[in-house]
Amino acid sequence: MPKTMFCYEVHSDAGLANDRVTGKNVPAYLNMEFELGRTLSEEEYNIVHTVEAMDLMANQLKLNKDHLKPISVEEFFEKSV
Repeated sequence: MPKTMFCYEVHSDAGLANDRVTGKNVPAYLNMEFELGRTLSEEEYNIVHTVEAMDLMANQLKLNKDHLKPISVEEFFEKSV
């Protein structure tokens, strides 16, 4: 069953991650994967990515939704290394 991935950058002001050297808050990068049973259209993916999955992520982590920025899967893998 194919999985659908949704990726987010968490703003440094959320305080979720810190630089090991300076101790300053830095952005964090998170992803969620779901087995939806089918491939979403681009429009469906965008709605789930920017509303439904984003709400779920904010609620799970008790974050202000304004601290989350939807990013592409490619950007997630570039920045989360």
